[in-house]
Amino acid sequence: MLVKMSKLLAVVIIVCLFGPALVLADAPGGTGPDDALAPSGEWTPLTRGEEHWYAFEYQGHQEMQDVEGEEDEVEAYWVSSNIKILLDSEPDQGITFSVWTPENVRTWALGEEVEPVGRGGQDEHAPGDLCWCGTFEEPGTYYVVVEHTGQGPGTAYYTLDIGGPDVLFTAPTAIPEEAAELAAEAEEPTPVEAEAVSGTGPDKALAPSDEWIPISEGDVYWYAFQYQGHHRYEEDEDGDEVAIWVATPTEIWLDAEPDDAVVFAVWTGEQVRAWAMGEEIEPVGRGTENENEPGDLFWAGSLGNPGRYYVVVEHQGAEPDSFRLSISGEDVSR
Repeated sequence: MLVKMSKLLAVVIIVCLFGPALVLADAPGGTGPDDALAPSGEWTPLTRGEEHWYAFEYQGHQEMQDVEGEEDEVEAYWVSSNIKILLDSEPDQGITFSVWTPENVRTWALGEEVEPVGRGGQDEHAPGDLCWCGTFEEPGTYYVVVEHTGQGPGTAYYTLDIGGPDVLFTAPTAIPEEAAELAAEAEEPTPVEAEAVSGTGPDKALAPSDEWIPISEGDVYWYAFQYQGHHRYEEDEDGDEVAIWVATPTEIWLDAEPDDAVVFAVWTGEQVRAWAMGEEIEPVGRGTENENEPGDLFWAGSLGNPGRYYVVVEHQGAEPDSFRLSISGEDVSR
């Protein structure tokens, strides 16, 4: 730890002599699951009694495999992949961390006592002071809570790294400057039956309410939903149970009044990330007329991967309108 301490002391001297030099991160937010952070890779101060929340999206991935006994047929198997969480701290025993599943956090939010799924431990083969490695059987948003142990100085410092082939960070991404200006200039519509709060971009996306929402010329509303699919278990040729990820249908319909001035498009998380970088990209689907379904526009499909998806509703007419949006499916959550 002599080398690490020397580096930290050098950083402290720089900060004291020349002011903050963006070497130590202040970790704004991070007070709970609702404003959880993405790791910055920088040394971050943590005081006694304080904790920082971090979040990451774990998606797993699919591999195609021949269906036994069925010629020329393949099936998608959802595969759990490794996740590694590393924490380096100064002093060594000053900071610890725990790992929480979405279900852990939901239980904790209800005020119940619950234990995390894992805690950082010492591993002489891993860099840093504490390490946790493992896999999850379900895709979703997982959390790491960094805490001061109460030992040593009142302020300790740490760096946190969360990695894995199927790990993503879904902290709000800055939207392109042009889109941000349009969102800032847009007037908030007057509520008709439900108040549409926010919805100006993917980082402020709404959950569908099934209520009538006002929409005016130039207005755009973003909605988000979580699609997880599910697993069924089969025995392989060795008699071992294998989890097979199953894609299930998602249905989206929109009703408008009048019925020809509002449209919607469906976007994957990857498409939204590309859009946020300024790329021109087409959505995965658009609402179309379907006389066999309720409402004015309809889209249905099986989404290939678990994750966060978006529906963007746009007004294309000159007169004020109102709409209601419904998103449903066996494995859809808001």
